[in-house]
Amino acid sequence: MSLQDIFEEIEKGQEQGENFVVKCSYLEIYKESVFDLLRDEFEEEVKLNIYEDVEKSEFIIKGAIEEEISSYEEA
Repeated sequence: MSLQDIFEEIEKGQEQGENFVVKCSYLEIYKESVFDLLRDEFEEEVKLNIYEDVEKSEFIIKGAIEEEISSYEEA
């Protein structure tokens, strides 16, 4: 499912009175290092690590910037 499809489904849900929050991060993994592409290049570099939450079956990247977005175009 693409990001555009996700926002189309959200629009359908909002018509039924549901509310959603979508957050977006842009990351690059290069030579086993994780880079936050939303971080200002002049900010202090933060070492990002990937963690697995086995109970929730998801991966977490601590320290990554997340921006709240409200549309596909905003992403």
